[in-house]
Amino acid sequence: MCTCCQLPSSGHFTVGKIYAFKYIIDAQQVMDEEEEWVTLCDQAFDSCFEDITEVTTSFCPMSFDKTIYHIYLILDEDSNNRKEIKACAKVLNINYLKAREKLNHKRCLLTSGEAGMIQGVLEKLSAFDVHYEIEPPYPY
Repeated sequence: MCTCCQLPSSGHFTVGKIYAFKYIIDAQQVMDEEEEWVTLCDQAFDSCFEDITEVTTSFCPMSFDKTIYHIYLILDEDSNNRKEIKACAKVLNINYLKAREKLNHKRCLLTSGEAGMIQGVLEKLSAFDVHYEIEPPYPY
């Protein structure tokens, strides 16, 4: 938690209020009053916010999980698969034609990776109304 002591140039904050924040490489992200994460460089964060949290140790099992997970996109037989193609293109950062070529079976391998990477893919997939499977079972 942090408290706002000076208004930063971006985001919606109120001086004196308490906000959630998280560390990222060379910066901090602070959740503003519209519940959006605003990224600030270390210098901007230090000049506008005061960290009021206590130092704690946390254990995130996902960061130690070296299992390789596989995400399969399940195609709907009754449609033209536009939403699946769009999801594939967005997640893999490829164009629509390449995504359509990739989706050539009812159950298509979308990507593989460790737990942290899979979490990022799942966040992107959540924006689409598509069916998918993860093997082995994803516990996070």
